[in-house]
Amino acid sequence: MKKVIYPYTDQYIVGSKIVRDSLIQLGVEEMQISDTGIPIRPQFSQSMERVKTAKKHGLDPYMPTVLVMGGGCGMIGDGSSTIQEFDQLPQPVQFIIVCGHNEKLRMELSEKLKGSKHRIHLTGYIHYVHELMAVSDIMITKPGGVTTFEAIAMELPMLLCKPIPGQEQDNADFLVRSGVAIHAETSRDLTKRLSKLLTDAKLLQEMKTNTKRFHPKESAFASLEVIFGIVKMNNRVNGINICS
Repeated sequence: MKKVIYPYTDQYIVGSKIVRDSLIQLGVEEMQISDTGIPIRPQFSQSMERVKTAKKHGLDPYMPTVLVMGGGCGMIGDGSSTIQEFDQLPQPVQFIIVCGHNEKLRMELSEKLKGSKHRIHLTGYIHYVHELMAVSDIMITKPGGVTTFEAIAMELPMLLCKPIPGQEQDNADFLVRSGVAIHAETSRDLTKRLSKLLTDAKLLQEMKTNTKRFHPKESAFASLEVIFGIVKMNNRVNGINICS
């Protein structure tokens, strides 16, 4: 029996095969579901030269680089405690920490991390995240849908921290099963797993390779094709033709 989760829905556009299969199990007809991936902005589909991009932002292109996203949303707690744990890493690392609109956190980190053995690059809210992803080896983040698919498009392995129960936890489980991310439970566990990633070139390369299964760079175009197809079909039913 055909089941409608949302009334008046002609087509479900989903971000993964897992979601597609879940809808089928709920009774949605397979022909009503299009697995296109999550659409991302065009900037994340472009190739960028690491050395040139790093120097543009005053970064060292040859140093192991970790991008920390979500600081402004509480991912790194009070800021200093989690980041200071990273001083336990055996080798110096270049950290890019995006604090978003949390200016208080950015000022706190700027003061408390002055003595860090790592190279720290702090930013507030920015519009060039794709460039920072291009020069990074690993991204530490909360498992939000759009940000993680942007990272996948940039072939950037992820270390996930503190997912909120529900959608974020489901996202984390999916990304870990897909081999593009690792999940850390605590600040200490985060440091331990980050150290492993930074010293295991084979694992990092495997995670980068796994990102290529998703094809997120084509997601926006695929979604538009589905939408235009539904519009054309509905207009034909109503006696209207669209030429394109």
